[in-house]
Amino acid sequence: QTVNVVGIGIEGELPEHLQGVHWLYFPEEEFVFYRVTILSNFSPKMVPNQKYYSVLAEISESKYRKVDQATVVERTLAGYRKANILGPGRTVYSVWKERKEYGYPVPYVDRDRDVNTADEQLQKLGIWSRGRFGGWKYEVGNQDHVCMQGMEAADNMVLGLRELEWFDPDLINSMYRPYPPHNLVPTQYKKLPSIDIVIGHCHEDLQWIERMVSEGI
Repeated sequence: QTVNVVGIGIEGELPEHLQGVHWLYFPEEEFVFYRVTILSNFSPKMVPNQKYYSVLAEISESKYRKVDQATVVERTLAGYRKANILGPGRTVYSVWKERKEYGYPVPYVDRDRDVNTADEQLQKLGIWSRGRFGGWKYEVGNQDHVCMQGMEAADNMVLGLRELEWFDPDLINSMYRPYPPHNLVPTQYKKLPSIDIVIGHCHEDLQWIERMVSEGI
């Protein structure tokens, strides 16, 4: 399913009724968007100062629901005014728009059968297909889930540990599960001929990789 994203920077103080609000959902047909995120409530660094706030709207699109790119920003602003997100005394300072052709991995009845069959064949080729679209499991497709999928996939490759995040989403979503402290820096791992380590836009201390390499994986 395609997603259109419209970001608006607003000059003016954040309305009182939006203080502490992170997400707002709009199921009504009168609004073009289905969700609005108050980005500046996540961090004050999202805006220059407290005289501004920023909001992000998500507009779904499919073959059954077309979105006019020429009017989507104006329709978003109209919805903001109607929902009192953009109220009196506040002006639009900046606009950003993006269309993501692939936004959601849509579930279907036989999905688990198909993805499990694909996974079996891919692993025979040494491929662990994980992540939002690599795993095609929307219920564990958020950023925190897909990071855990990557960590568990690496543990499975190197240590032979069982992956829970991708194989058992119902269990994962029913519990609070801190990452097990067993071996963030592996000391006992299976010797492999070679291993590729891929870090996808992560900002972290990567000294553990140097240690693994120096110990001769």
